[in-house]
Amino acid sequence: MVFAFVIAIVLLLMGVVTIRRQTRNLGRLKHPDFMASDEHAYQRNLARRRIVTSVLLIVLGGMLAGAYLSGLEHRADVFGQNRGTDENGQKQPLTAEQKDFARLYYVYWATVLVLIFLVVSLAIVDIWSTRRFAWSQLRLIQSDNRVKLERDLALYRQQKLNNRMKNIE
Repeated sequence: MVFAFVIAIVLLLMGVVTIRRQTRNLGRLKHPDFMASDEHAYQRNLARRRIVTSVLLIVLGGMLAGAYLSGLEHRADVFGQNRGTDENGQKQPLTAEQKDFARLYYVYWATVLVLIFLVVSLAIVDIWSTRRFAWSQLRLIQSDNRVKLERDLALYRQQKLNNRMKNIE
C-alpha cells in the first residue's frame, strides 16, 4: 500500500512539474522571433503532447491513490477472502452486490490500464516525432554543408586556375 502511494505521488509530481514546464514553453512560443516555422510547429506540438501526457499521469496517479483511499482495494481483499467454497467443494454463487463490485473493480483497473497504454503511446509518438524532426534537421545541415563545400571547391579550383595562368604568362 505504501509503495502504491509513493508511485501515485511520483506520478502526480511528474505530471505537475511537466505541465508547468510545458505551459512555460508554450508561452515562449507565442512570440517566435528567431525560430524557423518548422521548428516552431515541432516545439508547439511537442509541448501539447507532453501536456496531454502529464494530465494523463495526474489522472493515473489520482486513480492509483484513489483505489486505496476509497477502500476499493480493501473491499477487493475482503471479497477475495470471503469467496469460499460450499460443502461440495464448489464456489458459492455471487450475489448481485458482489457482481456489481466485481464489475466496478474490473472497469476501474481496465481504465487504469487504458491510461497506461495512452501514456506509453504518447511517449512513443513523442520519440518518433523527435526522431523525425532530428533527421530532417540533419538532412538540412548536410545539404547546407554540401553547398558550402561545393562553393569552396569551386573557389579553390578557380584560384588554382588563376595561379596556373599567372605562371604561364
